[in-house]
Amino acid sequence: MEDISLQPALERRSTGIDRQAAKNKPTAGQQDDSASDEADRRLSKACGDFEAIFVEQLFKTMRASVPDSKLLNGGRAEELYTSMLDQQVAEQMAHGQGSIGLANQMQNKLAHYLMTGTVTKTK
Repeated sequence: MEDISLQPALERRSTGIDRQAAKNKPTAGQQDDSASDEADRRLSKACGDFEAIFVEQLFKTMRASVPDSKLLNGGRAEELYTSMLDQQVAEQMAHGQGSIGLANQMQNKLAHYLMTGTVTKTK
């Protein structure tokens, strides 16, 4: 019976993986671009989320300004339902085409600080 060694095959396989990893490894410029894209994506999401919270607060204030009707009194369940409805509608507005434009304005303003790197982190 022949002694078959798997070591050369394993070495070939690992070198092939290493070559593939080196081929797919991004250059310094590509790393900067991907980091910049990630920062832009995170900024866009944060601005959209802020707009959603703002619009939800607008809905909550508008609902509070309308007098309660005793005709349809759903109690606590109705309050919970309208709160969840307002939250979902606000998120759809902020992240969809019904946006009020607050997120875009914030993103345009904050992108300048992101590119220049003049934003300092606080504790």
